[in-house]
Amino acid sequence: MPVLLPPDDVAGLPLASIDAVALDLETTGLNVESDRVIEVGAVQIASGQLKPDSSYSRFVNPNRPIPESSREIHGISDDDVAGAAEFRVVFEEFGAWAGPRLYLGYSFWFDLGMLQAECSRSNLIWQKPRSLDVEELVRALNPMLPNTSLGTVTSWLGIETTDRHRALGDASMTARVFLQLIPKLRMAGIASVAQAERACRRARHLAVAERRDPQPVAASVESVDNFIYRQRVQDVMSRHVLIVEPTATVSETIDRLVSSKAGSVLVGRDTTCCQGILTEKDLVQAFSSDKAKALSRPIEEYYSRPLLNIHRKDFVYRAIVSMRRHKVRHLAVVDDDRVVGVVSARDVFASYSDDAAGFGQEIVAANSTAELGRVWLGLTTVVRSLSSGNVDARTITAVVSRELRALTERACVLAERKMRAEGRYVPDTGYAMLVLGSGGRGESLLAMDQDNAIVHVENDEDNVKDRFLADLGREVATMLDEVGVKLCDGGVMACNREWRKDAAEWRRTVRHWVSRSSPKDLLSADIFFDAMPVHGNIRLANEVRSSAMAAAKGSRTFLSLLSVQAADFNAPRGFLGRWKLERRRIDLKMGGIMPILSAARVLALKHGLKSRSTAHRLFAYRNLNISPARKVEDVVAAHGMLLGLILQQQLRDIENGLAPSNRVAPGELDAFGRQQLEWAVDQLRIIPDLLGTPTPI
Repeated sequence: MPVLLPPDDVAGLPLASIDAVALDLETTGLNVESDRVIEVGAVQIASGQLKPDSSYSRFVNPNRPIPESSREIHGISDDDVAGAAEFRVVFEEFGAWAGPRLYLGYSFWFDLGMLQAECSRSNLIWQKPRSLDVEELVRALNPMLPNTSLGTVTSWLGIETTDRHRALGDASMTARVFLQLIPKLRMAGIASVAQAERACRRARHLAVAERRDPQPVAASVESVDNFIYRQRVQDVMSRHVLIVEPTATVSETIDRLVSSKAGSVLVGRDTTCCQGILTEKDLVQAFSSDKAKALSRPIEEYYSRPLLNIHRKDFVYRAIVSMRRHKVRHLAVVDDDRVVGVVSARDVFASYSDDAAGFGQEIVAANSTAELGRVWLGLTTVVRSLSSGNVDARTITAVVSRELRALTERACVLAERKMRAEGRYVPDTGYAMLVLGSGGRGESLLAMDQDNAIVHVENDEDNVKDRFLADLGREVATMLDEVGVKLCDGGVMACNREWRKDAAEWRRTVRHWVSRSSPKDLLSADIFFDAMPVHGNIRLANEVRSSAMAAAKGSRTFLSLLSVQAADFNAPRGFLGRWKLERRRIDLKMGGIMPILSAARVLALKHGLKSRSTAHRLFAYRNLNISPARKVEDVVAAHGMLLGLILQQQLRDIENGLAPSNRVAPGELDAFGRQQLEWAVDQLRIIPDLLGTPTPI
């Protein structure tokens, strides 16, 4: 009988819950056809935990001398294996020890090939086990690593290396790498066995493509586009920030550039006060215009200004948009008004397809509602492309949200331009437009409406500023509605007085919400706490939001009511696991997404966590070690799965000529989709535990 068996169906099982065997072999060489196995090492993982007392290690007699070149690597000699059993005996013993589990390996294609060849030589039945190649998971998760050798990866993850190049040591390290990857994979939307298998296949296909043509530009357009939509600026930026005073001479600055091996310097006092940037291009122009005196002149005569920046959490494609728009090759990377890095054209264009960032570029270049509408119609195409490229649903919704915010920002610019031309513009009006709700959190799907607000400086006595901002809010609302972002049914729009206040009035409003806490107040407060400023006085908006979060954190009664509200939901799955269907669909926003995002928001407010997105709020809460990490991670995974299921349904509906909604038809899902849906909805029962509230009936 075969000694390697596929496990039972584990497609939808979370990676953190699997039973697995991490396996490694040592061999006489690297030729699958002619070399032989000389050592088998393995460790077991049970329910996502390494079993330290369950390991397997045996020598195998290859019945041939071990080459010196191989002995130098693993240190196994002919004497070590002389008294060992032959492959047939060891393999059958190992199979009985391992059982029908999922198998893990590193560069596992080689180990599986050796096992198959040895089984053939020993007349053993071979049946390929269900397996995951941990190296392929690493490649899928972090394509920016210089290489994916086990030594490099353990260094990246901070894992101590022991007994390298021996079967049991390498099997143990493979298992530890896999276990440390699980939360990182989960954040990337790879939470289940089937999702991990799909990620492995994709990494394998890309590796084959790279071997055919080693040039980065040879990668498929789909993979390149997905990279710039998937990666954040902080992942590609240079973290070494070189700053010089504007009075420094060109000669002194060149010395700094050479010693630091940098291509540019920021000009200013420190990371909180930078006015511009001096690049190699600026230096060339300085020498071409003043060869004799340039070295002794201060750089303030030559550097480029103003300094353009981008937030560290923005997507790479947004850096491309900004560089193309402003015709620059460097951007300062900021976080909380402080420069934390520099991103260059070399960083972001290395694997760039010329059409990749066209969508974002066209939004910032649009000069009319009609042009914005034509661009916005292409959103579904972008989403479908990302989805077909196996990009995580949370990343896709973040891209949609980023462009919704860009659309709102551009609408503000066009509205101001129109009102200025008509003589209705009020100069020096300090205000900020905020996008609320899912757009602020970064979790917008394709069925969206407007949620926005305005915060501004103190009103004048005649309310001239407020009348101007009311007109601007109406212009923006009309423009967005015509483009395809429909008016909010609940009236959460800056054109309505309730959502347009000066900073002092917003603070009073939040105190009112916190003190009275009627159902309407709770709903209003909920949506306001997710606010993201997109245009105007960003600092003013952030200060108002920070004061609102502080007020909420200080009210136990308010937080208690929010907790009860978040835990008071009707799960879409009823008695005996039957779905609660309405017209053959279930509302996965109200019955799935909403309880999770509400719980994450409450936990963020309660513990003063600044994150906006649901996943980041929950991971920040997990790091406080208040609740079991496993429970929090399961809720995060469920959130990603539910977003993905809604997104796929919306794409199917659009293709079939239906208006997208948040309602999913279980009957249209394949077996894997049904497994995901059932598992994700089951995790909703964890929410009351996290919030410390009674379990809903």
